[in-house]
Order: sequence, then C-alpha cells, then structure tokens
Amino acid sequence: MDVQQGTTDLLSPKPVQFHPLCKLDRFGKNKVGNNLYRVVYAPSRLYLVGKRWEDTGAAEYRFMPLYKAKGWILERWLSAFEYCKMGPDRYDIEYRDPITGLYITGPYPQQGEYDMCWDFEKTEPTQGYACRVIAMIEAGRLRSYNENLVANREHMAKQEKAREDRAFAEIQNEMPTFQGQVLSAPSTNGRSGIRQFKTRPDRIAANDLRIRGKKVPLAPRKFAIA
Repeated sequence: MDVQQGTTDLLSPKPVQFHPLCKLDRFGKNKVGNNLYRVVYAPSRLYLVGKRWEDTGAAEYRFMPLYKAKGWILERWLSAFEYCKMGPDRYDIEYRDPITGLYITGPYPQQGEYDMCWDFEKTEPTQGYACRVIAMIEAGRLRSYNENLVANREHMAKQEKAREDRAFAEIQNEMPTFQGQVLSAPSTNGRSGIRQFKTRPDRIAANDLRIRGKKVPLAPRKFAIA
C-alpha cells in the first residue's frame, strides 16, 4: 500500500459515520476547513498499522479499529504536534520500523488528526448534550494542567463524600433501635448467649435509688474534719 502523508480519514477505505443531528460548526474549523468537533460512530474510525503480519508473513499496512468504544463519541481535531507531541523527524525515529521501513502507527499526520474526548456510551447524543460537553472541554483548555488537576481532585472528593453520606444514611435507616430488642451476645464460655435490653425511664427519682437494699438519703451527710 502506497501511503501518503495526511489524516487517517483521508486514507480510510470507508467513510466515517457522522451523527445526523449534531451540527457543531459553530465551534470553529480546522486549517483544512473541517469542524473542530464532530460526533462520529466509533467503529467507523480506523487507523493504519504497519508491520509484518503473522497470518501471511507480508510486511504491509492494514486498517484497524481506532477505538474500543462501541457507540457514538465526540472527537476534537488536534494539530500534528498536539496529537503526536513531536515533529516529523522525531516521529520518523520513534515509529518507523528499521527492518520493514513501515510506520507502526501510520505516517506522520501532517494535516492533524481527530482524537476522542468524550464517549456517549449507550446514551443517544443530542445537539444540546454535545454542546454542554464541548463547553466543559473548552473551559478546561483555558486552565493550566495543575488547575485542571486540582479541579478534578475536588470533584472526585465531592463525589466520594456524597457516596459516603448516602451509604451512612442507608445504614442508619436499616439499623434497629435496640430498645426492647433481644440481641445475641458472646458469653464467657464461648457459646452465644441472649441478652435482653430493656427500655430505661428518662428520669429516676432519688428516692427510688437503692444501695444494698437501702434508699439513698436525700440530704447530704456531714463529715467531721479533724
């Protein structure tokens, strides 16, 4: 296969499937006139893999699925340097097989490439849903890496706190009051025993208290101090 420089879409043997209801041109165009964002069907996205294949022994390029996602996804266009984090010379060193002469992940994307930034999973995407996700992504791009890291940690901490609060509330709802309940308690001889918890009165009058069968005196005793 004679592979030229370009994007995966330009080289793909079949067209990418776009979602018919998500029109995202309002978010800008890339340098070749395509939308910066697009909603596509993940299985329709392919990329080139160059190597010697075990089934035939031939050293050639083949198209493989780009994503593991099975449904609709949101992609954003990235420049070649944003996508690879390197220039073409470094890419040639890193990804060109010296034996076969093939690029392991296809040729350098001179015209940029689309990359997945959101998986709608089993949810059917809508124009409003896609626009909200893009707004969050663009807000994150305006912040530094550390700012995004802190924001993500705070968001995860809030989610964890909410989960703990819900779990604690569920446990409280399921717990008995124990007053007047018969509970099983371990005994000293290793066998489980039965302990009866009875309801106590809120207040106990002093005259009702007894110490060794005698009522507690109401007046305090006087002690002689030598």
